[in-house]
Amino acid sequence: MATVTHELRTPITGVVGMTDLLLSTELSAEQATYVRAIRGSAETMHAIVGDLLDVAAIEAGEFTQISNSFAPDRLVAEIVELLAPHAQAKGLDIAGHVSPEVPALLVGDAQRLRQILVNLVGNAVKYTSTGGVGLRADPTPTGVVFAVHDTGPGIPEGDLRRLFGRFQRGMDAKGSGTGLGLSIARHLSERLGGTLDLHTVVGEGSTFTVSLPFTVESDSAGPEPWLEGAVALVAAASPFEGPWLAEALGIAGGEVALAANAELAAREIEQRDWTMIFVDQAVREPMAEALVRAARRGARVIHLITPAERRAGGTPGEYLMRPVRAQSLRDLLLRAPVAVPQKTEPPFTLDAMPQRPRALLAEDDGVNALLVRTRLEYAGWRVTAVCDGKAAVEAFDGASEADPFELAVLDLEMPKLSGFDTTAAIRRIEAARGAKHHIPIVVVTAADIQPLQEQAHGHGVDAVLPKPFDPDALSAVLSSDIMKRVG
Repeated sequence: MATVTHELRTPITGVVGMTDLLLSTELSAEQATYVRAIRGSAETMHAIVGDLLDVAAIEAGEFTQISNSFAPDRLVAEIVELLAPHAQAKGLDIAGHVSPEVPALLVGDAQRLRQILVNLVGNAVKYTSTGGVGLRADPTPTGVVFAVHDTGPGIPEGDLRRLFGRFQRGMDAKGSGTGLGLSIARHLSERLGGTLDLHTVVGEGSTFTVSLPFTVESDSAGPEPWLEGAVALVAAASPFEGPWLAEALGIAGGEVALAANAELAAREIEQRDWTMIFVDQAVREPMAEALVRAARRGARVIHLITPAERRAGGTPGEYLMRPVRAQSLRDLLLRAPVAVPQKTEPPFTLDAMPQRPRALLAEDDGVNALLVRTRLEYAGWRVTAVCDGKAAVEAFDGASEADPFELAVLDLEMPKLSGFDTTAAIRRIEAARGAKHHIPIVVVTAADIQPLQEQAHGHGVDAVLPKPFDPDALSAVLSSDIMKRVG
């Protein structure tokens, strides 16, 4: 096993290395996206081979612990950023947070810790359809506990006993993977003198906690009140990044309020004068006018955006890239005073924040989701992405009248509900509401589309497109007569 995995690892490492070199050259944004997708696929293969090699080493008793000093805040940020493209392609929030009480420098096996956490966070992203994933570090009397939270389906009690066994995968698992990740994570945690525990609630999510002992090389200086006097509003729909950002601002000395939706945020904005407002894409567009009024009263508006959102719509003022790094937050806020801007020169206007049409994307393959999402965003759509049919129906049903979906792109073969069954469920919701206009629905599939046309029409599908995804075919659909039904 070890010989075979080493032989496989060598060419895969070459692919990853060469794509990294290619990314360091001058590429257009579109070319860089394609190269990152290639690198992501190669890294997935590399991880699978690595899992097999680790199992071989553990079974052979060839485990060597290497201690070195490392910064836990940097490690958490790097892991979150590594997995952010996959999470964001699925429409998930992903965030990291390190308590200021965690020592600044620890001594331990950082490489093994990284491997454990990448396995856990990667699994959480894989099995979570809506909501998000968060990685948090807090101190313990003997070391640090790292908690990986998700808003996934939870794990039924009957699956818990076999969960940490070899080659075990979740019941709804699709895509790549060996099923070795959790088994390896537990073995490594125990070899490092720690524990790996799980708390899960079906329908709500799971939390994996890794408690490990460490030697402290440099203790934390403790919370520094560098934001005293600031009054901050965090308007973010994210389950982890919003609350953790609010916590970080409060620790820094600010007075902070958190609003998880546009309605709450608009109400908070009018109740007092804020020195700063942090707002994400999900909350921003429905409350554009309230933001403009707040800016004119002196608020410093800072947008929380993903790379895809930046490519699609630009940046209407100050912004932080998601997932937000603690150092990036501090650098931005200290770069300019928190003082009130000139009221005659608001930092942005309504023209800078146009209300773009909203599309629903349901695709369980991360690379395909990235491709389709990018094409839609290039065409001017705001995209809400989910990775199964049930989540797509729930997203459609939960959309507000003020911000409805005006297009749906569905994979044919998805967990829980197929693209056809998802379409039928959406049509039933429309009928129950007495909708005058049907949302255009496009189904994509790797199968031969000709035999599917009649079945698709019977379920209420407007168009069927083949995989690999053809951007010209999508453009033709977006400019066709079915789009005239929107209104």
